[in-house]
Amino acid sequence: MDGYVKKRADVIEEAKRSLTQGFAHIFAMWQGKGQKRLNGTTKDLQMSVPALFLCPISLDIMEDPVTVCTGQTYDRASIEKWLQEGHRTCPITMLPLHDLSVIPNVTVQRLIQSWRTENENEGAGSSPLESSFLPKPAVHKEHILFLLKRIARSHNVKSAVRNLRLLAREDENRGGIVEAGGTLLLVSLLSEEHEECDVCEDVLSLLAVLCRSSGEARATVTEPQTVAWVVLHLQRGSTAIKLNAAALLKTLFSNEEIRKTVGRIPGFLQGLARLLKQDISPGAVKALVKMLRSLCSSRANRVKAVEAGTLRILVDRLATATTTVMEDILATMELLCTTAEGQADACMYDLTVPAVLRLVLGFSKQCTEHAIGVLLLICQSGPVEVLQVAAEAGARRQLLLLLQSDCTALAKRKALDLLRLFHAIFKGDNEAPEVESKSIEF
Repeated sequence: MDGYVKKRADVIEEAKRSLTQGFAHIFAMWQGKGQKRLNGTTKDLQMSVPALFLCPISLDIMEDPVTVCTGQTYDRASIEKWLQEGHRTCPITMLPLHDLSVIPNVTVQRLIQSWRTENENEGAGSSPLESSFLPKPAVHKEHILFLLKRIARSHNVKSAVRNLRLLAREDENRGGIVEAGGTLLLVSLLSEEHEECDVCEDVLSLLAVLCRSSGEARATVTEPQTVAWVVLHLQRGSTAIKLNAAALLKTLFSNEEIRKTVGRIPGFLQGLARLLKQDISPGAVKALVKMLRSLCSSRANRVKAVEAGTLRILVDRLATATTTVMEDILATMELLCTTAEGQADACMYDLTVPAVLRLVLGFSKQCTEHAIGVLLLICQSGPVEVLQVAAEAGARRQLLLLLQSDCTALAKRKALDLLRLFHAIFKGDNEAPEVESKSIEF
């Protein structure tokens, strides 16, 4: 992994250079927009939103402006949420709030009401609020640059990243962050080699959002050094950090080469297996299983996944999984069992056959198809004792019922192959079923 990692100082300097270029570009754009406003009509000026009316936290027009002890004005809902999250500083000045009480700003409230009324009178058939939001992207970009400068100067980084994460809910703001060189700056924050990084959770989440909407951001994050840092946090971080690291990696897995690269990083699959084994939410389990299934499209990753113990963890997860998650688990198990290592591990684990056999009937067609696929792979490759366990668990009866059900043609073919295998091994058994392929309709 060391070969992937640049010195932190080099990365930060590169990020700052990119950030400076982004500042120059956006400032030029602002100047152009400002000149257009100056050359515009009086009506255009009246329809722009005065900065005084926008909450510095939400960047929306304030509904209930209140002032804190530092003299800054915010929308009541936004500042109260800020305080409820445990912050004890002013979001703009970052000065300590020695008094948490807020005072209604009646003056600003009246100015906003007056401005709304004026726009309603002159809007002439259009929504005043829709028109008022036209210049808002420029305000957002100004705030984005302000937050990125804070990060570059290592000043209140956690607060700045959290505010960027809130801004990134809107498409235009995601583009502004990437355009200003924010991706590289955020990436530099991941190089802190600590098991607990209080800012990394938000950084990883923000990068995942940026990568989903921007090819430029994705290209930056898929650099080998960055992928190595993300994997490091998947291995060492808190549960929340690990989940966000996994979510970020999942956004990159549409690229087959990235899947192979990540699979080759030492300890990655072990970290993923440990995370999947933890007490996490059903949604997190679903995302991790999908991620593992995507990884296992590469045969080399399947062997490493088996070695990391993922197959047994997946078997254990079947007991509490929903039907949709069962489908992904069984599909992943089937991929793992296409390797000799996967087949051997499945055969050695006593719970594999009973857990999979339980899902042959009564769930979805996909569950049936993948469950039969897993059983066929391990029964064909495993010792006769595996077939004996399956037979004692009622596998032959289940398979005969399956052949009469409304399952897929592939599931029926696999079931028939498995029944023939049982018949070949237990042909002297009085309970062995007589199977005639001609009687089966596909």
